[in-house]
Amino acid sequence: QYRVTGSDGIQRWMQGLSEPHVSVSGELVWEGVAVDISALKAAEARELELRQSEQQARRKADAENEAKSRFLAVMSHEIRNPLNSIAGYARLLQEQAGEQSEIRQFAHVIEQASGHLALIVNDVLDFSKIEAGRVVVEKSVFSLADVASFLKGQMAVLADGKDVGFDVVNDAATHQVVGDRMRLTQILMNLLTNAFKFTSKGRVVLSMAQSGRTEREMTVRFKVTDTGIGMDADALSRIFQPFEQADASSSRRFGGTGLGLAISQKLAKLMHSEIHVTSHVGEGSVFWFDLQFAIESRSTVRRPGGRLAPPIASGGLKVLIVDDNEVNSRLLAAMLGARSYECSTVSSGEAALAALEENTYGVMLLDIDMPQMDGYEVAARIRKSSFAPVRDMRIVAITGNAFAEDVERALASGIDDHLAKPTDFDALFRLLREEEAARGIGRKTGVMA
Repeated sequence: QYRVTGSDGIQRWMQGLSEPHVSVSGELVWEGVAVDISALKAAEARELELRQSEQQARRKADAENEAKSRFLAVMSHEIRNPLNSIAGYARLLQEQAGEQSEIRQFAHVIEQASGHLALIVNDVLDFSKIEAGRVVVEKSVFSLADVASFLKGQMAVLADGKDVGFDVVNDAATHQVVGDRMRLTQILMNLLTNAFKFTSKGRVVLSMAQSGRTEREMTVRFKVTDTGIGMDADALSRIFQPFEQADASSSRRFGGTGLGLAISQKLAKLMHSEIHVTSHVGEGSVFWFDLQFAIESRSTVRRPGGRLAPPIASGGLKVLIVDDNEVNSRLLAAMLGARSYECSTVSSGEAALAALEENTYGVMLLDIDMPQMDGYEVAARIRKSSFAPVRDMRIVAITGNAFAEDVERALASGIDDHLAKPTDFDALFRLLREEEAARGIGRKTGVMA
């Protein structure tokens, strides 16, 4: 291939093909043809330019998504921290006020409102994360029975004060399975919260039924049934669209962003499933989806690396609170102090490690985003300690970093449990009671649970 300039002054690409032969006179002669391939070269140049343009656009999109993810992570942290203070101190006020106190009633309203705001924040951040393509389905071993038990406890709060019963029918609970527990729980929480929201009397039922089984895998059908207001065909056609509700008045009557079902459907599709629904106005609705899980036959342990809870020779469970936000650390100390836990507080990762050289603690409540040394590094250093009571202590992350990848990174660094802010204090108290039981420590009679 070569370029030539014609008599018209235009450069052209040519491709020549020739071969030698001997003429009649005995001379070596080359004969061949030359083909103008300028159009082909121009097409190749356009294709190369297009590929480079696509690569540049892809790099730009990746950079924008990465920037969006960083922004969402920062927003999650910055919003959850003050929400944690509002909800936590409202609960503390309720616990310290008298039963008939008007302050107690006001604090209860604040706690409920902050909980509702937290749900909206979760929906908006989750939807943005999904739209940015930054959600990854995780694989871990978990028990379907634990999921059912968790949801039963959570929904009892919604059922309280309403003329609505709640049942869990679990025919698949005996198995340890491999899948994304967090996303499954999120889908079911959204469906159940929706069912309770639109049901004023009757029942809400969650069923988990094994619908298929091989030696290594099982398919489970998850179904949420309610006796609520129901939907017509037009509403059903729009129900999984973002920001949609059954009708325009629903958002005013029942609240919500209209994102819950859209998020749930997107998460289900990420797990190779799809949510289906049937509904009749005035009779209620049924939502269901199927998920396939690998069956885990091995027994699992609570703590990474099989660590055991070391016994405490005397006294109760000592807790070290590590948080650079004084408002949050004071809240945790007040909550635990009211339950007779012995607490110490420090405001940095370096101070936490120094405290462990002076005292032995059973549990560390650890913030993640701290200057100089973050929570991940603190946990990693603790797990490398040569002193067993320090190395094997239970570490609970209490953090505004609430995305799935944040949980995965926390567990990988050696953290045992992850609680997102606003803190679910009932879940925290359950973890502490578990640790007390593992260490053989009994709760004092009359002490708040």
